[in-house]
Amino acid sequence: MRMERPRGKNRSKGDLSLFLEALDEKSRKIFWYLRDQRHARLSELTDFIGASGDMEVLCRLKEVMNPAAVRILGSL
Repeated sequence: MRMERPRGKNRSKGDLSLFLEALDEKSRKIFWYLRDQRHARLSELTDFIGASGDMEVLCRLKEVMNPAAVRILGSL
């Protein structure tokens, strides 16, 4: 039986630190922007991190941030 980590506010600060350490600078900027703003248009994130285009942001979310979140924080 697979053990899942608790969801929501029960996560430890250590988990968040590990997650942030696993991200590169641009991915961390996206994380903090979304945490502060709660939402963003793709064009906002592209401009905010100085990405070359929208696809860079989308790929970063899919290939960098999501796998790190699942690996460190667990899946929903």
